[in-house]
Amino acid sequence: MVAQNGNSRAHSTFSDINFNLSYQGQPIARMIAEPFDVPKSSSKTLNYVVRFASIPLTPDQMEEVDESWKRDVIGFDLKGSARTR
Repeated sequence: MVAQNGNSRAHSTFSDINFNLSYQGQPIARMIAEPFDVPKSSSKTLNYVVRFASIPLTPDQMEEVDESWKRDVIGFDLKGSARTR
């Protein structure tokens, strides 16, 4: 994930950063970052170490995961927010 500051006149402060990663509505991980600054006209890569446990899947979900592996594509949902100043 990359935080980008397109403002050429001032730095930006990012805070209250909170994202939830899920698969088929099943929560997998919560990603939280401490507040940080990004210099003007710059960007910062956020590196997350995500630890998670296995999630229970229905037989239909297991079949969908199997098909996704065969296609080399698995879709996840990432929802969240951050504040900038």
